[in-house]
Amino acid sequence: MRNMRTSPAGEVAFLDWEDVGIGPGVYDLAWLLVSSVDRHQWKDTIAAYGDTTGLRDALPSAAAQGFFSLADTPVDSGVALAWVQRIEEAARRIR
Repeated sequence: MRNMRTSPAGEVAFLDWEDVGIGPGVYDLAWLLVSSVDRHQWKDTIAAYGDTTGLRDALPSAAAQGFFSLADTPVDSGVALAWVQRIEEAARRIR
């Protein structure tokens, strides 16, 4: 959430520095869910996002990217377990 900024007028902006590209915003939501949101908070996060048309289509690529991130994580760590749980949640929602 360090990517959030507000203007003096109270406007909220989210900045994406990781993977700059053009595409539907729902792909950013998919990556946010897989990379950062506890699986028990997905429902609330998705509800807060608004229009999630295409989320199910975006989750497979986000989950695949999650596997790459998991590969760089010590296997017996809590961080690895969190990755696995989020990837499993993505898989559950794709089915």
